[in-house]
Amino acid sequence: MFSPPPLRFVLSLLLSLSLCACLLVPQNREIAITLLPLTAPFDDPDLEYSALTWCGDKLLMVPQFPERHVTGGYAQFYTLSKSAILDAIDDPDTARLTPTPLPLKEGTIRSIPTKFEGYEAAICDDTQVWLTIEGVNKLGHHQAWLVRGHRTGTDHQESIELDDLSVVSLSSYSKIHNMSEEAIVKIGNDILSMHEINDVRLGSPSQAYRYAPHNRSLSTVAFPNLPYRITDSTTADQLGRFWVINYLYSGDDFSREGRDPLGAQYGIGKTHQINYNVERLVEFQYSDAGIQRVKRPPIQLKLEGREGRNWEGIARLDDLGFLLITDRYPTTLLGFVPYP
Repeated sequence: MFSPPPLRFVLSLLLSLSLCACLLVPQNREIAITLLPLTAPFDDPDLEYSALTWCGDKLLMVPQFPERHVTGGYAQFYTLSKSAILDAIDDPDTARLTPTPLPLKEGTIRSIPTKFEGYEAAICDDTQVWLTIEGVNKLGHHQAWLVRGHRTGTDHQESIELDDLSVVSLSSYSKIHNMSEEAIVKIGNDILSMHEINDVRLGSPSQAYRYAPHNRSLSTVAFPNLPYRITDSTTADQLGRFWVINYLYSGDDFSREGRDPLGAQYGIGKTHQINYNVERLVEFQYSDAGIQRVKRPPIQLKLEGREGRNWEGIARLDDLGFLLITDRYPTTLLGFVPYP
């Protein structure tokens, strides 16, 4: 005859199951994004924002095609103050952020590629801005170029003047059409540049460029294979750690059916299980041995709808989380993601 187990055993079993469930939650948890609306015309999808980075307490917003909104004869980047962003996060339902135009004096930069296809990545310090531009070279191949810009003027009348003589050619690692250097990170005085595609299916070890401005030397460092695309990175902290956007769009050539060791190791979030797109943040660390992935779960973003959001820019926001921005798909979106 069946006799029920003792109450102490039942409670112990329930507690064990509860603890196991708690341990599993962080591995496949998804974080919702708080949207921070921009006023017109700074929300125009034709700008196709491609990078975010901090210049002091100003968030530099880099459109891929800054010439599409010209003032005073110059193409424009844009800035937002940190205080305005923090206020918007406190009250996202009523806040409307209005960026400040920042003139971009390009010189002859646009004539360097045979076909100029816009700005892709940015990093900033007290006096300088480093950018990558994408285009087609004389052989008809897509690649990137690294260029330095000088910050000039005052806080109220600042501009960026690009240095034609600073340009460094960065050939494409993947040799794939329309793929180039999408993320740059400053390590000491040097610049690390990461390619958009680092998938193991390329059949060769992945790598990143390291450029030393003091002697204009260009070398490569080891970089781990990563599925899908890298579209931007944060700055590095004191330990050399930084985050990248790791993204898969429904129209990308490298499909989700390919090998994804991060998904296998850490689990797939609820909305990622029912949608094709992948939207997540992955942490890396630079050392003398190269670049390695930090052994922690990616931050998976809660998906909204089946179209996906092409996140192209990321910046840390102090110890609170991250700011993200899309290009034109599905429209221009600026959002805040808290640390898990």
